[in-house]
Amino acid sequence: MKKKLNKKKKTLEDLKKFLLENDIPKLRGKPQTFFGIAKQPHYEDVLTNWYAFFLDENEEHNLHDLFIQSLLELIQEKIGNIGSNTQQKKELRFDTGFTCLTQKTTLKNGRIDLVIESTDAAIIIENKVYHFLANDLEDYWSSTQKQSKNKIGIVLTLQPKPYIDHAHFINLTHVELLTKIYNNIGSYLVEATPKYITFLNDFHQNIINLSAPVMNPKNLNFYYQFQQEINELVTYKNKVREYIEEEIKKSFSILTEKEKLNVKLNESKGNLGKRITYFEHKENKDLMFTISYHGLLEEEHFIRLIVELKGKALKNKEVYGKIKFNDQEKELISDSFYTSTNKAYAHFAIKTYHLQESEIENLGKYIAEKLEEKGFISIFKKLEAELVTA
Repeated sequence: MKKKLNKKKKTLEDLKKFLLENDIPKLRGKPQTFFGIAKQPHYEDVLTNWYAFFLDENEEHNLHDLFIQSLLELIQEKIGNIGSNTQQKKELRFDTGFTCLTQKTTLKNGRIDLVIESTDAAIIIENKVYHFLANDLEDYWSSTQKQSKNKIGIVLTLQPKPYIDHAHFINLTHVELLTKIYNNIGSYLVEATPKYITFLNDFHQNIINLSAPVMNPKNLNFYYQFQQEINELVTYKNKVREYIEEEIKKSFSILTEKEKLNVKLNESKGNLGKRITYFEHKENKDLMFTISYHGLLEEEHFIRLIVELKGKALKNKEVYGKIKFNDQEKELISDSFYTSTNKAYAHFAIKTYHLQESEIENLGKYIAEKLEEKGFISIFKKLEAELVTA
């Protein structure tokens, strides 16, 4: 860390100078995968099952022996680099076919993640993602009934592990294995089933996501070098957010008194609470105003004003089609309201507004005027009347 932190609070001029003199690193997120969507990107048994599927030559992926041949090739390369154990120098071959068994029970009631066995050879694989290697590798070795010269143990990890405390186990990384597979995949693509190539690509991306650090050292160093300035800028942004939230509340204070709106602030927080403010009908919480303001903290400077229905108010949407709305109100009604299948909530009326800085400076007044002049309040009151009589 090259720069010592100055504990004195930075002025606005200091922060402006910092922003002008430094290029802020652009942090790129990792591509989403099926595994991430399913919230299972790092589950060792899930990844093991995928390896077992692609290793099976007879599965419908039609990649045939791509995985096993790539694995054997990588093992021989690794053994050659180790170079000291004569037992490990012997070439490992699967000449008579093989089976893949996951979660094989050991002599001591342990579980081997994956065992690849033929009549004359075996590969024992312990799959490690985030967990420490505390497994009884000797139990794993003894539980696989093959001559030691025809079998080998592998500890498969995200990052290289220089030392494995067992003479017959070597370390391979997930990335090394997938890289070898992709280096060899060319001729296999002709017969491969396309959807499984998509699955394999996603599996590969998931491995890359797991193996790569969330932030590289250069970007991490940038934070610690300018920690005070960055933290004060975060505080500054939070203050802007607080200003926006207070202005939204102010707008509804104006409207509640002027238009006799029967609404109350929904105090629920969480992640949405930093992006959206809700004002529910006091007697029927299924009718509300929603103000989506996160766009005011982005370069586009936009805000969305919404009249929203949810829950029981969505059971019979047809009744709202009978309400007489004027042309101005009709322009606000969402095209997707009647076709949406979302039973939790639906936007009845919505419009996005892009604001100038002068309008943000008077945000409370701006929101109150738009809600009143553009027809949001009249729509809200007509829905209110319908829900009361329903």
